[in-house]
Amino acid sequence: MANESTFGVNAIKNINLLKPLVWLVGGWILFCSGRYALTDILTNNVIFILLEPLWFYFTVPGSIILWLFLDSGLSIRELRQLLGKFPTGRARLYVLCAPFFVLVACAVANGIILTLRSFVRPSNVLPDDVANRLSKLFEFSIFVFEERPALLYSWLLCMGFAIVIMFPIVEEVIFRGILLTHLRLKWNITIAIILSSAVFSCYHSDAHLHAFVAGLLLSAVYLKTRTLIAPILCHALVNLVFFGSTLHSLL
Repeated sequence: MANESTFGVNAIKNINLLKPLVWLVGGWILFCSGRYALTDILTNNVIFILLEPLWFYFTVPGSIILWLFLDSGLSIRELRQLLGKFPTGRARLYVLCAPFFVLVACAVANGIILTLRSFVRPSNVLPDDVANRLSKLFEFSIFVFEERPALLYSWLLCMGFAIVIMFPIVEEVIFRGILLTHLRLKWNITIAIILSSAVFSCYHSDAHLHAFVAGLLLSAVYLKTRTLIAPILCHALVNLVFFGSTLHSLL
């Protein structure tokens, strides 16, 4: 069993949670101000529509990355401690199997949520969630770059990097590595998991219930494996399947 120092406690116990919140708000302000600036500068709405999501992806999560390296007070050694080591023995099997378990569980939960939602609202008036918006954005990008495949591939590469790599790392460090660890020092594990998952769902404004369920699963994986590598891999796999299936449906 890993001791507390290898489970991220010593690395983050002195962190003031208000600081990353301030940086996150700063990222949102930068995104919003840049969005309005782009609206004034770019008279071509096509370019604006395609640049807006990239601007969001690299400002809001980017603000947390800047906080980690510039203002968190964490050394490289402490960041590695927070991330954790790839385990050996039976724990390694848990880490390798966890992404597929979480993927299946998220798929089942998604089916249940969509079924329950269909009873509340007819399918023709279901809210335009993130999956639908992303699908429409991909469809639009394919139409715009139809005769310029190099630009299309570059744009999709940037989107894929943000969704599959940047988001999982940043979100797991913040919500599981720092927030969940802080909360479990103050309350019991059950309350810590619920609260951190609730905050995680609020961060995902387009899919609250889906994100809450995913937060519960990722928290359980983190606490079971005692390394952030496991939930990062889980998160990345879920996002990769989501990204790939959305794109595949249009090609």
